[in-house]
Amino acid sequence: MRFSHCWTKAGALLIALAVTGVIPASGSASGSNTGPHSSDIEVSKSAVTAETVGASTTITWKVVVTNDGGRDLEEVKLIDPGVVFGTPVSSFDDHCTAKPSVGDKSDNDHNNVSTCVDDPTVLQEHESLSYTGTQSMAKVCGWVKNTVVVTAEDRISGRVYGRQKPTLEARATAKIFVECADFDVTKVAKESSYNLGQTITWIVTVKNTGNVALSNPVLDDPGVTFGPPTSSMPAGSAKHAKSLRTARGVNKMPKSSSRCEKKNSSKSQRSVKDSCKKDDDPDCDDDDKGYSAKSGSKDDDCAKDDGVLNPGETLTFVGTQTANACGVVTNTVTVKVVSRPGKGHDDDKAKDGDDKYTSSKSKTGATKKIVVKRSNKVVKNSKYDDKYGDKPEDKHGDKPKDKPHAPPMQAVELTKASAPATTFVLCDVVVTKTANVEFTRTFDWTITKTVDSPTFNVAPNGSATATYTVTATKSAATDGAYKVTGSITVKNPYPTELPVAVTDQLASQGPLCAVAGPTTIPANGTASFSYACDLGNVPPANGARNTATAAFSANGVPMSASGSANVVVGQPTTVVNDSVTVTDALEGGTPAGAETSLFGPVTVTTSKTYTRVLTAPPAPLACVDYFNVARLTLSGNVSKTAGPVKVTVCADSAVPAGVQVPPVPGVTSPTVVPIGIPVGTPATGPDLRVSKTGPGAAIAGQLVTYRIKVTNRGSGEALNVVLRDVLPRSFSVFSKARGASVTKGAVRWSIGTLAPGQSRTVSATFRIDRSATGRRCNTAIATPSNGAVATGRRCTRIAAVAGVSRTPGVTG
Repeated sequence: MRFSHCWTKAGALLIALAVTGVIPASGSASGSNTGPHSSDIEVSKSAVTAETVGASTTITWKVVVTNDGGRDLEEVKLIDPGVVFGTPVSSFDDHCTAKPSVGDKSDNDHNNVSTCVDDPTVLQEHESLSYTGTQSMAKVCGWVKNTVVVTAEDRISGRVYGRQKPTLEARATAKIFVECADFDVTKVAKESSYNLGQTITWIVTVKNTGNVALSNPVLDDPGVTFGPPTSSMPAGSAKHAKSLRTARGVNKMPKSSSRCEKKNSSKSQRSVKDSCKKDDDPDCDDDDKGYSAKSGSKDDDCAKDDGVLNPGETLTFVGTQTANACGVVTNTVTVKVVSRPGKGHDDDKAKDGDDKYTSSKSKTGATKKIVVKRSNKVVKNSKYDDKYGDKPEDKHGDKPKDKPHAPPMQAVELTKASAPATTFVLCDVVVTKTANVEFTRTFDWTITKTVDSPTFNVAPNGSATATYTVTATKSAATDGAYKVTGSITVKNPYPTELPVAVTDQLASQGPLCAVAGPTTIPANGTASFSYACDLGNVPPANGARNTATAAFSANGVPMSASGSANVVVGQPTTVVNDSVTVTDALEGGTPAGAETSLFGPVTVTTSKTYTRVLTAPPAPLACVDYFNVARLTLSGNVSKTAGPVKVTVCADSAVPAGVQVPPVPGVTSPTVVPIGIPVGTPATGPDLRVSKTGPGAAIAGQLVTYRIKVTNRGSGEALNVVLRDVLPRSFSVFSKARGASVTKGAVRWSIGTLAPGQSRTVSATFRIDRSATGRRCNTAIATPSNGAVATGRRCTRIAAVAGVSRTPGVTG
């Protein structure tokens, strides 16, 4: 009868194992001096694949559980936290159609096929179950070690002997080297700022942060030229020869690298052990003892440069670029590498095992350790040997075992861009300006007026001709109100708005000037500012420098730019009182008191002489005073006057008609009364004003009364004021006014001193002759001893009326 080796297992198989002795629940499936039908279990574990996607790594493990004893087992359980196992596959599925009955003593009859008992709940004798499980975890690179614990119960022992089912336990450990292809790229500018036209130096570093070799980096950085990189590996090692690389290739190793090749040809334990230590193999001391391999045993620190970027290695590239734009320069480099393709591992040849098996070193440097806990009993050839046609293996015979596993890795292209690197290109902020000198030139003028004679005697109703001379004198120029003014232009070369603070200064130690304008300059634009330096009456030095400064910040550093202009003092920008016009007024003229233009405008000192005819009164011994004033007006509506100049004309019956009596003896020059206050001098003298009121019309023979008011409008006292009211023709004094005296056809009052703002009012009554007709004007004259004469005038029109009696008047 032939014993079938397998049947299909659906789901997790639980198998009972009959044993001849009690095995501790916590122990391994082992025992000594057991019979051929004792229970035993064997476990092996290997890594199948490892895959890293993004931030996750998924590992596939394979676990094989074998019933290595003489009894069926049940309640097979796999304890492997984090690993999810699927439905196992039985070793009987592909070979057997029947299971031998218990106690079957048939010999090696391979044609004898018993009825199969499909019991998925047991792990039958010599049956193996293969489990495949997956383990997901956060991304991991390098060695991953995992241990599975398998437990099963002895099915027959519990049933036959009525005892508690003994539990068997076995465990196996495997590890896998997870390959990760990754790198970091950084880029920085060597300097924080450069001047326009200089060469910008960029530094790019590419570091292999994974655990597999990468190809030489290919840099994509438009406008930047890179030289050969330098490696972070120490000088003297083969890796240091990577400094001979170019940006897109690798130079050949120098002949001196043969030393590294010879060293790497060694199969010594030390070279392998050093390699696994370098790879951080967690079981380096256990798994790699005495192991040598042709693949992966080279000392990486002396590896021949084959154009790869090794794990942990950093390449530094230096690139240059011309600074041809102002302001912030931002640059990003894109780097492309290709991971080196890996190779999977085949199983090593089987070799005599021990209780603990140690795998071989794989070509990629991965190692694996399998621990199998099993009994020490020697299994003799069973009665099933002939049935199966093969001889059972000795427990300590050859056992194939898995090597530490590194799954094959396909070449992957990786591309990364650096974070933007920045530097600043400094450009010149240009400041230009103008400088103009402004100042005012002022002239002053004085005016004088003279007459050839102050008195004339002529026949009654006769006339005298007076000759007047008026002179306007121009003073020297006075310059002042100096200013330096102009415009400032600031040009911003940067592509962003530029805040500025603009100041202006006259000469190195001069005053700061007032500047008006914006606080920012538009991007790639200009802005204009105005300024003024007030210097008062102190002129600037001819040729002095006027400098404008624009303060700003470039790349966070305070900076400034300046522009200057020379100061040139030229002609005045404003001239005051450069010319004047002179007017003149004659009391008794037509119209009365009107001022007429005498001469002007004139720009230099000028004199003019003119004559006026003055009429004497009709009555003998009567006199008339004529007053005359010349005036000029300056800027600010300031007036200067000359006069009044008084000329007295008296009627003398002894003087023939048409004859003008010469000047009074003793008077050798005309009387000149200059009036005017120099510019800048406050007025301190008296200023009299005379106002006179009376009837505008009257009838011949009537009495008329006039009121006269004298007022001092000046800022000083008017001393010894004398008021005279000259009687016109056909008028006589009716009665002497209080405090007055009558002399030579005039009424006279001694007013005395008038304080500023003080007034004095007097009145006088006159009689009009019966024969009088027409218009008569009465003039009052106020004369101080320390100031100018003031006059007031009132005219009355007289109508003749018959029958009006005449009342005698006072004549003297």
